[in-house]
Amino acid sequence: MMSSAEVHRSDTMRSNFSTGSRQSSVRDARPQSNGHSMSNGQIGIVREAAQMVEILKREAVFLTGGRDRRGGPVLTFPASNDSGQVSYEDLATDYLCSLPSTESAKLGFTVLFDNREHHYKEVKPLLKLLQDALGSSVFAVYIVQPEKGKLNFSFRRERNLSIEPQNITVAKLKNIIQPNQLSIELGGSLDYKHALWLERRLGLEKFVKEAKNVAMELERTFIQITDRLSRDEKITPQELLRQHQSLQESVIYIPERTIQHGRQLYQDWEDDAVAAGLQVANIERVDFAGPHFTLDQVAAMNHIKKLVEGLEGQLERIQDLWRDRHVQLGDKLQLSEMEQAMRTVVDWILGPAEKLLSSQTDIGTTYETADELRKQHEQLELKCTDSYGTYAELRHKSVDAIEQQPEKAADIEAQRDYMDTVCRSFAARLQRRRNLIITSVRFHRLVNEINQLLDDFFKWLSIDMECEDIKAVEEMLMALNEKCDELIAVCEQAVNEGQNLLDQLSLPVKNAFGQDVSPDNSKHTEHVEMLLGRLQARRGEAEEFAQVRRLKLQQLQQLKKCEGDAEQAITWILELYSAAVQKMSEGTGDPITEQAIQADLRELQDTAKNTYEYGKQLLQAALHLRRSLRYDLSPNNDQAQRLADAWKQFSLGVQERASRLDTQTDFHRRADQVLEDIDRLLVVISQVMNSEITVESLVISHSQLRSSVDNEYELTTAMGQELLHRLQKPMLSQRGQRQMEMEDPYVAAQVENKLKELEAKYKLMHENWLEMTQGLQLARDGTLLGPDRRPWQQQMNQVIEETVTMTTYGSHLQSAPPIERGGSEWERLLQQLREVGVAVMTSSS
Repeated sequence: MMSSAEVHRSDTMRSNFSTGSRQSSVRDARPQSNGHSMSNGQIGIVREAAQMVEILKREAVFLTGGRDRRGGPVLTFPASNDSGQVSYEDLATDYLCSLPSTESAKLGFTVLFDNREHHYKEVKPLLKLLQDALGSSVFAVYIVQPEKGKLNFSFRRERNLSIEPQNITVAKLKNIIQPNQLSIELGGSLDYKHALWLERRLGLEKFVKEAKNVAMELERTFIQITDRLSRDEKITPQELLRQHQSLQESVIYIPERTIQHGRQLYQDWEDDAVAAGLQVANIERVDFAGPHFTLDQVAAMNHIKKLVEGLEGQLERIQDLWRDRHVQLGDKLQLSEMEQAMRTVVDWILGPAEKLLSSQTDIGTTYETADELRKQHEQLELKCTDSYGTYAELRHKSVDAIEQQPEKAADIEAQRDYMDTVCRSFAARLQRRRNLIITSVRFHRLVNEINQLLDDFFKWLSIDMECEDIKAVEEMLMALNEKCDELIAVCEQAVNEGQNLLDQLSLPVKNAFGQDVSPDNSKHTEHVEMLLGRLQARRGEAEEFAQVRRLKLQQLQQLKKCEGDAEQAITWILELYSAAVQKMSEGTGDPITEQAIQADLRELQDTAKNTYEYGKQLLQAALHLRRSLRYDLSPNNDQAQRLADAWKQFSLGVQERASRLDTQTDFHRRADQVLEDIDRLLVVISQVMNSEITVESLVISHSQLRSSVDNEYELTTAMGQELLHRLQKPMLSQRGQRQMEMEDPYVAAQVENKLKELEAKYKLMHENWLEMTQGLQLARDGTLLGPDRRPWQQQMNQVIEETVTMTTYGSHLQSAPPIERGGSEWERLLQQLREVGVAVMTSSS
């Protein structure tokens, strides 16, 4: 790392360099020789110090850089033992005299010979050398003598010498040259060190030489760069950029090293001045009042500064040109690479990709082969992925390139459009191939699926139908329809995919140039059509089998429906029979009620008959269906037998029930008639008991009625007993088995109550009649006359009086109003008489 002092010196050097103009050319700093071998305003170099290092090291003559009071340069011959024995070339006076500026040289050189030590015995040869080297540029020659003592040097002018030296002491020498312009050896304050001067001079000349070479190289490079702008079309952009980058060493690195060398040299001179205690605030002028740089030092440093600034300006200009050219070449290289990438993409698509795509024309004959072709196509698409990515990137780059180089827009757009055409055409063909393969995969997969479905369907159809009820039949029929619908849907889908595949195979294929490159797809078309034909054939066969199974299921459904309805008919007949039984059990003996019951029974019977006929038709249809389905006929026969049994039970049962009802009705009618007649007799008997009529009149007028009542009573009682006996028996026996269905107990109770009532009233009537007739016989005999009566007669009269109001019907038979038989008044009177008979019978009991 640099120390703080070094950093300060470097900053100071940069600030000093910044005071000059960088636009000055190095060519302005080149030496221009004159008659005195000096440059106009610059230091001219006849020979280089590096060529006479050994001579300069002898220290035979010095150019300290001091000036006399006129401003002329001071050339000092120090005390030396070799000065008088060297040649002109060995003294290098021409070299030293060429170092001051032209302005200083024109003032003339002041030459000092330090002879205080008596080193110079003879100065004529040296003067001769000075005259030959400097000519008229020598202003004065001073031979410095000691302050005390005799002059140790005498000179006699010769004709061929135009220079006349003068003796002078150090004290008087200060009148001619200021002390700060004299070296310390001559009593001045100028700290001149010849070794350091030689070192700095060598460094300056080396830098000047390097600067000239660099300037020439920069000029040559500038010309080279500008010249290539017009003739580099035949060279590839890569080569141009490589050559251009190779100039970076000469354009950037070498000049920068040289400039850094100059700056360092400048810094070294400043460091020397600082070390000598000189003021370095202003190096453009020399102030003779104090210790400053000498004019030679100022001239050298200015020369370094101008060279550095010239190099910097030239370098900046050429670097700007180099950078601009580098950008141009970079853009050109980018454009070239983009064009090359476009060509690469197009060549790959038209070459290997086209061959790969053209080689893939098969669509597969099975699902496995088609799927394998799909995988191969995906591999091809993966191979094209990089090209597609490059294609997309190149399209984006082309837009940027058009914006950056509008003059190339037409060419870029043409190449991009061509690449677009090729890539899009290939992508379309690639996508079409993908669609074709995917369609083939789907088609063959559907064909396999349909074949599997058909195999399962045929296997399912081969299983025997076992349906216990109509619900199972309906479920099987529904399953059949679902399978058929599924099969039809998949078949339709496969046919559509196959037709789509055929359409794609029939389409022409064209490349990017419009050329027809359609492959021969005749074999693939035949294969697809063959599969579609097989598919349609198997589908038709499946539909035929399905239709047969559907018909069988429908027949089975009808069979189950018929047998179910027949079973329902049997149930209905039995229910109608139960209803008929219930209806017939509602008989009360009332004729109107009985007629209504009879009407209801007839209606039930008609309904049962129609149901029976309907059941027979259903069973007949079921029989034909079983024969068609080749089913066992025994269930039909059993059901027909049960239907017949049900109808027989209904018809015979209802018939028996109707017969019993008729008998019951007839019994009740005859019983009511007998009761009515008995009640009439009881009324007449009561009249006899009340002495309203005589017994003789009773016997005479009602003997016939009494005989009729006796006969009817016997018949009715017998009928009632027979009816009770019949009611105790079952309605009918079914298929040899006794049917334990008994009559309603209410019907038997009615018959029994009616028989009891008949028996009670008839007994009452019979006893009273018998007693009256016996009384009549006794009366005839005079035994039973007068007010003395038996107590039971009084009781009977009381009951009759309490129950029957005789005034309503008259006091005797002749005065009784006629009553319509069967009317409401008739029924009411009969009821009252029954109650009288019951009461009398109870009382007699």
